[in-house]
Amino acid sequence: KFTLMYITVFVVYVVAYIPANVIIVLPDETKPELFHTLENKSKLIAILVAHRMFIFSHVLNPFILYLFHARYRKEIQKCFGNC
Repeated sequence: KFTLMYITVFVVYVVAYIPANVIIVLPDETKPELFHTLENKSKLIAILVAHRMFIFSHVLNPFILYLFHARYRKEIQKCFGNC
């Protein structure tokens, strides 16, 4: 079960970091064009979400641990059960 948990964390990490890394690797001449000359605001929002998608990896890690790790699940339930 731990192997599946680590594979899931790794897949989420890779999927979350690919868009940000692609934008970083773009040549410097295309970045201003990419962010400032888009007339369609929905495309700009999609690019900004893709640029910040690495945050999703950090947000999803506690949920992945909760699903796969029984001791972590018990401690979380104990912590929030007392509230």
